[in-house]
Amino acid sequence: MNNMKKFMLASLFVTVTMSPVNVWASAPTHAVLKTQPQQVTSIESLIPKKMAAQLQSDALELISDAAAIGILESVSMVAAKGEESADWHQRFAEGRFQVERVVPIYNLLGELAEVMVVINDGCVITDVATGEVVQVSFSGVDKAYLEDKAALYVHGLEHFAVDEAGNVVEGNKKGQKIQTVKQKHAGKVQKVQKKVNKKWGQLAKENKERILDAFNPAGLNEGNSDSDYITDPNLWLLRYYPNNHNVLRDLSVTQLYSYSRYVPEILQSSWNTKENDCAVISSLEIMGYYWSLTSTQKTAAYNAMINSSYFEQPDDGVYPWNNDALFKAGADSIGKTQQTSDDPEDYSPSYSDIKSYLLNHGPGYLSFGYNDQPYVDHTVTVKGVKEFKTTYTDTLYIKRNFYDNFLMINDHWDYTSSDAYVRYRDDETWYYVSIVKN
Repeated sequence: MNNMKKFMLASLFVTVTMSPVNVWASAPTHAVLKTQPQQVTSIESLIPKKMAAQLQSDALELISDAAAIGILESVSMVAAKGEESADWHQRFAEGRFQVERVVPIYNLLGELAEVMVVINDGCVITDVATGEVVQVSFSGVDKAYLEDKAALYVHGLEHFAVDEAGNVVEGNKKGQKIQTVKQKHAGKVQKVQKKVNKKWGQLAKENKERILDAFNPAGLNEGNSDSDYITDPNLWLLRYYPNNHNVLRDLSVTQLYSYSRYVPEILQSSWNTKENDCAVISSLEIMGYYWSLTSTQKTAAYNAMINSSYFEQPDDGVYPWNNDALFKAGADSIGKTQQTSDDPEDYSPSYSDIKSYLLNHGPGYLSFGYNDQPYVDHTVTVKGVKEFKTTYTDTLYIKRNFYDNFLMINDHWDYTSSDAYVRYRDDETWYYVSIVKN
């Protein structure tokens, strides 16, 4: 194994073999200590639904080989810190470098010829036969476009998509049937002859799984239900509607509105002092929004809140209606003046109320109930909102429009150590406390 391969694999293994234990704090109930799920990402789950439906089982191994090498090459580009890859480098440094889609690309013999790995808004395309990178783009990938197509093909330097009816939808072959195109050009296409990649060699199955899992934790943005962990609302919606509605074609997601406050996240695992301290961590985050806190002040405020009457001992957490009083206890400990009489509280708040609190006051506490997956009995910090419109044509050829609102949160967990989101639902038993700084 060459030195580059050893270094890259070792770096990835350090990333994915860490098993963060995160505290799920109790609102009105007792403590529950839960370990974040460390599942192995299925390569098939990353392939757009319509494309996955047409896969042959023996193609998955070839796709895994090419995708793993594509990811390794992408990380190599990030390490090089080139100007073009600056966005990827920034995302990598912040833990937001994420594999979002893996797309098979066929030649005109119908063989798997290339694999596209979609990373954030860019992609890397690798040759299945050799594992060599044939194309890189650091931006401009339309994920909605990929979700809506039945297959991608390559012929020479040209890539083009085909719809479910077998029609080429772009390029100089647009409007032709793919079978006609195959018959016309198949004699000029070389068969795929798999070779061992010269740079990375033949990766073991467990290595491929770890490489994939390093940048796509299982359970993120799957689009199955509101129980998913969401770090990319746009991607989640692109998966949610095909998974739960009769989407035929023309799927698109448009962001209509976005607003956020700058509230850096504090991970519960970085304190590791008390179980069920999520409301205390939210308090530190909101205090940090209003005041520049030193390490000494953070520690003093944390201890003051833990030792206050509002934190149910020994480790039972904070009742949500006491969050404003908890904030005052923390503020008082560092010499700040804070009142609680003017802090709005709302059980089962409307989206417009939360948005108004955020705009008029600043970040706030959102406490979840017994059944609110994936944040059961947990308190998070709300720091922003995003609004989206999803459109598609259904199987009855009717155009559908849906509007969804998301709350941008700090959930204090390593598992989602970038901005996390929850989709607002009218029927939830959430409790919201907004802090008015005095």
